[in-house]
Amino acid sequence: MGALRIAVADDSQRILKKFEQSLKEIPEVEVAFTAESTDDFFNKYEQNQDVDALILDIQMDTPDAGLQIAGELCKPVLFTSSYASKYLKEIVLLEEKVGIAKPMPKDLVIDPDKFRQTIIRFCKEISRWKMGKGEMKLKTASGVFKTINVNDIVLISAEKDADNDKIVYFAEDEPITLPRTSFAKIAEWNEQYN
Repeated sequence: MGALRIAVADDSQRILKKFEQSLKEIPEVEVAFTAESTDDFFNKYEQNQDVDALILDIQMDTPDAGLQIAGELCKPVLFTSSYASKYLKEIVLLEEKVGIAKPMPKDLVIDPDKFRQTIIRFCKEISRWKMGKGEMKLKTASGVFKTINVNDIVLISAEKDADNDKIVYFAEDEPITLPRTSFAKIAEWNEQYN
């Protein structure tokens, strides 16, 4: 797969510039265009429809602008919003329509290494999804590796009050706890599937 062409929308010009700068440093990615509002986004998209994926703020000129854009374009999307947890139900429903829809903490952009790792994982997930290989392995609390479909994952979050535990949330199944597991370890488990 060639470079993933990503369109980015955020109503903060400062955040938008930071995203664009960070994305340009990742060889697997090309920035298709950036936009500051829904109208700006669709005007630019009309001129440049060669877009593989989206990074969108949820709340811009309207409270659910990012959800509307993603729903209309039906492309894989990362939502970068402080309000993403309020919209998990909508993100799950959207994922059924677009294939991949995930929340990503907006403050991740200030940590270049973590941001890069997240975007590279997103690119690989899209690549697997496009090829129809939506599987990954997770090591559960009982020590058993469980194969799951990445398209069923809504969110992998860190537990603040636990010892580096992660919780994997699914569209339909019950969450899985991964005890004492770093995001790097999850990536390591899945290197063979990339």
